[in-house]
Amino acid sequence: MENGGSALENERERREAGARSAEERAALERRVAERTAELRAANERLEAEIVRRRNVEAALRETSARYQAIVEAYDGLIYICSQDFRVEFMNARMIERTGRNAVGELCYRTLHNREEVCPWCVNERVFRGETVRWEVQSPLDQRWYYIVNSPIRHPDGRISKIAMITDITERKVSETALRESEQRYRRLLASVTDYVYTVEVRDGRPAATQHGPGCEAVTGYRPEEFSERPYLWLDMVYPEDRPAVIAHAEALLRGGPAEPLDHRIVRKDGAVRWVRNTPAPRFDAHGRLTGYDGLVKDVTERKKAIEERIRLERETAEARERAALERASRLASLGQLAAGVAHEVNNPLQGMLSHLEAIRRELPPDFPRQESLKMVERGIETIRALVHRLLWLGAAHPSETPVCRVSEAVAFVRELLHSSMERSRIRLHIELRSPNVEVRMAHGDLTQVLMNLLMNARDAMPEGGDLRIVCEREGDRALLTVSDTGVGIAPEHMTRLFEPFFTTKGARGTGLGLSVTDALVRARGGEIEVESEIGKGATFRVRLPIREEKP
Repeated sequence: MENGGSALENERERREAGARSAEERAALERRVAERTAELRAANERLEAEIVRRRNVEAALRETSARYQAIVEAYDGLIYICSQDFRVEFMNARMIERTGRNAVGELCYRTLHNREEVCPWCVNERVFRGETVRWEVQSPLDQRWYYIVNSPIRHPDGRISKIAMITDITERKVSETALRESEQRYRRLLASVTDYVYTVEVRDGRPAATQHGPGCEAVTGYRPEEFSERPYLWLDMVYPEDRPAVIAHAEALLRGGPAEPLDHRIVRKDGAVRWVRNTPAPRFDAHGRLTGYDGLVKDVTERKKAIEERIRLERETAEARERAALERASRLASLGQLAAGVAHEVNNPLQGMLSHLEAIRRELPPDFPRQESLKMVERGIETIRALVHRLLWLGAAHPSETPVCRVSEAVAFVRELLHSSMERSRIRLHIELRSPNVEVRMAHGDLTQVLMNLLMNARDAMPEGGDLRIVCEREGDRALLTVSDTGVGIAPEHMTRLFEPFFTTKGARGTGLGLSVTDALVRARGGEIEVESEIGKGATFRVRLPIREEKP
């Protein structure tokens, strides 16, 4: 019984194990089927994704090709740069313009050949999200460009700038030409100063008048306004000038001479202008007046210029007359003073020289103070020369007219001052373009004039320099030009140069050299003038009446 029971138990266990195995196999088959279904679904999804991505890539390629075609077809320049000014892209036209594909290089160096950021750069505004449009003239080729600068945002957060550049030079040139043309037209219209008119005459009286289109520029009224108002022309004539205008028209109608007439008009805007009316009468075969054509010209500016010239000439003449009277008054006063000084000073000076000479004759030749006596003698001679110059300022000159050859006076002065000029390191240049010219002045007077001018020039060149004397003929006058390369004359001193006792040399000068020179020159009907610029020397020009040159 025990063996039989064990066998039944074993069979039961076997059947249960078989049942479990079948269940497990069925479960496994179900899981395999489910997994297979999942894999099949995943594979289908993968295949669908692959197809979608292929479609997307195809679309991207198509879009990229389209954008690339657009970029290359753009009739302008395109480049993209980063925030650190590095070029990231250039289209073909930009590459052609720069001569290379400069991707990776600095934009300001590539585009404008600069070593630093362009002062007009708008990158900062663009990288803040702004689109900037502007016009600029490139310093590289001097052409004008219209530029649109826009930001590009990348998926990784970076921002670049795309610049689309269009060459607008031709448009700019056209705009400039148009603007200049308009300005020229406006200037031309503003500068119209005349117009024509026509008057028809019947039975000796004006029957119809036509004014040309230029009348508006001159009078402010249009031709239609003159047609609507037959007496407009007479109404706008300045009231004081109407009698003359009426008389002029009546003389024309009577067959009188067609003389021009200047008169004033009151323009439509109220401005008073001067016009010149020049008529040209027309006659029939029987000599009867049938009308006349006329030219009206605005002569206001010419009238103003003439009035201004007359005013300036009058003021200049008055100023010269006042200056001449003042100079004559000063010279007369100095002359009276000099006459008294001559008697009071010359006689004692002559006595001093005589006694000094007597003392020197009594002294032995080796007297140790001989040099001191010579200095005293030179001092007395200097005083005598000063008195002599004072006498020249107001002295009356003889009626006879002495004559001197300029070349001889120049040679004499050159010989006299040769040593002094050498010591002062001054190079003297003499140019006698008219060597035989003779002036109506005594030899001594002309010598003194030259001496004074040359000594002043020497003092103006403390470091040495060039001193030039030129003699030439200028019409009926001789022109003596003395020019130096000295320190020049201050502008505030120019008007006082020829005043007696005016000097810029301090204690070294007496202020009489140029006064005497001026008096001597004017006494013989001549004139003297000076030009100077600080640091560039001075030029004196002396003009004197001449006697005809000898052959």
